[in-house]
Amino acid sequence: MTAVPAPPLAARSGNVVARYWRGEYSLGRTFWAFGLAGTVTLGVLINLLAQVAGTDRAYDPRAIFGGLFGVWLLIVVFTIGHATAVWRSANRYVVQRRAQGRRAGWGLLAKLAILPGVALTVAGIATIGAPQLYEVSRMAFMGDPDIAGYTIRVMRNGTEAEISGGIKYGLTDDLRKVLGASPHIGVIHLNSLGGRIGEAIKLNRLIDRRGLDTYVAASCYSACTLIFAAGKNRILRQGAALGFHAPSFPGLSRQNVASATADQKLLFAAAGFEGRFVEHALSIPNDRLWKPSVAALAKARVITRVSDGEDFASSGLGADVSKEQIGAILTRGLPYLDALKSRFPADYEGLVGGYYANYLDGDSEAVSNAAMRSRLLSIISRLRLLADDAVLVDLGRLYADEYAALGGKDPTLCYQYASGSGSKTSFADDLPAAFAGQQNDIDRRAVETAAKRDDALPAELAKSWNALGKRIAAQGIGDDQVKLLNSDKVAPAQHAEYCRVQTIFYREIATMPERKRRC
Repeated sequence: MTAVPAPPLAARSGNVVARYWRGEYSLGRTFWAFGLAGTVTLGVLINLLAQVAGTDRAYDPRAIFGGLFGVWLLIVVFTIGHATAVWRSANRYVVQRRAQGRRAGWGLLAKLAILPGVALTVAGIATIGAPQLYEVSRMAFMGDPDIAGYTIRVMRNGTEAEISGGIKYGLTDDLRKVLGASPHIGVIHLNSLGGRIGEAIKLNRLIDRRGLDTYVAASCYSACTLIFAAGKNRILRQGAALGFHAPSFPGLSRQNVASATADQKLLFAAAGFEGRFVEHALSIPNDRLWKPSVAALAKARVITRVSDGEDFASSGLGADVSKEQIGAILTRGLPYLDALKSRFPADYEGLVGGYYANYLDGDSEAVSNAAMRSRLLSIISRLRLLADDAVLVDLGRLYADEYAALGGKDPTLCYQYASGSGSKTSFADDLPAAFAGQQNDIDRRAVETAAKRDDALPAELAKSWNALGKRIAAQGIGDDQVKLLNSDKVAPAQHAEYCRVQTIFYREIATMPERKRRC
C-alpha cells in the first residue's frame, strides 16, 4: 500500500518570526537561511551596542553594563530561538518523512548540530558573561568597592595637584572640575596602585590636552602608568617606582585582552616610549608587577628626568595621612626621633606637627624640609649642650672633618657651612655620605644622654679659654685669625683661612680634658 504524505501544518499566523519560532518553515530554510540571517543580524546588533557602550570614547560603567547586558541578552534570545525553531522544524521534518515511509536522518543530524551551539552559549555565559556582568554591576551600582577611593589635593598655591588612591569612574570628571577651579595647575602628582584602564585612558587624554606634567613621588602602578605617560614632562622622584603588567578583567577573552593591550601600546607609543620596553612591560602577567630601574626608564624614554623632590610639593603619602603616620615616616629617616618622642615629647610634637602642617598646606618639599631642618637644628643644638662629654668629643671631630672636606672642595662652601651664612640650607650632597650616618648617631646619643648640667664658673671658663688659646696658638693661629672667626662678614679671599682655623679650633677642643672641654 502506498504511503500517503502527511498534510502540511496549517499556519496560525502569517508573521515570519512566529512561523520561524513554531518551526513551520522547511528544515533547510530554518537551519541555513534563518541561521545565517540571524547570525549576521546578531553580529550587527552586538557591534552597535559595543559602539554605544565602548570604553574608547567614554568610560561609563552604566553604559558598559547596559551594553554587555544587551549583548548577552541578544545571544541568549538568538540561541534559544534558533535552537527551538530548528528543533521544531526537525520534528516536523521527521513526521513528514516517516509518514512518507522515508528516512529522516537529516532531522536527527539537525538536532545534534544545534547542541554544541547551545552548550557553547551556556559555557560562555558561565565563564565570560556572568563574570563580566557581575564585575561591571559592581562598578556601575556599588561604587567599584574592590578599588580604593581616590582623592584630589590641590597644593603649592594652586600650581600642583595630587591624585591618590584607586583609578575609577568619576575621577576624570572630578579632576576636570579641579582644573577649572585652579587654572594655574601645571603638575599632576600620581600616587596609585592602579584601577580601571578605561578611566585611566580618559585621564590620559585630559592631561595630554592640557599639556600638564606628571610626577611620581612614591609609586604609580598598573593603570596609573597610562596617566603618567600623558605628561608633557614625566618626572620620577629618587626612590619612587613605576610598575607595569598586562591588563586584566573578569571574563576577558584573549581577543579582548589583545585589544586592551593594543590600546595601551598606542598610548605608550604616542608618549615616545621605546617599543621593546612597551612589549616587555605589557607581557608581564597581571598577577605580577615589573618595576624597572631608573636607568631602564630613562633609556626607554619613559621618564624625562629624576628629581630629588625639593622642586615639587610634598606628596606620595595620600590626602588622609595622619600626624602619627608622618611621625613614623620621619622616624624611619631619623631613628633618634624615637628617643626624642619618649624623652622630650613636646619637642617631638612640635617637630612632627610642623611638618604635618606644611604637608597639609601643600608647601613645596624644599620649604617643608627646610622648616623641619630649622626646627630640628634648634632642638638638637640645645640638647647637644646637655649631652655626655663623649658625644661632644665626637661632634667636635666630625665638625673638623666636615670643614676639612668642604674646604678641600670649595673654601666658600666650608665658610657657608661653618658660619651659617648664605642661602644654602643643606650640604649633604657636598659631604661624604658616611658623615650623615655619623651625624645621625651623634644626634641620637645627644638626645639619649641630654641632662641638666651645672654651669661652669667664670673662673673655670676663663681658664678653659686660655688653655684653648695656647693650644691653637701652638698650631700657628694668631689673634687676627681668631678675630676672623668672630667676624660677621668674611671676604671670599679669606674663606680658605677661615675654614682652616675652624678645623683646627674644633680638633683642639675635642682633645681637651673633659671639664675644660665642656666649659
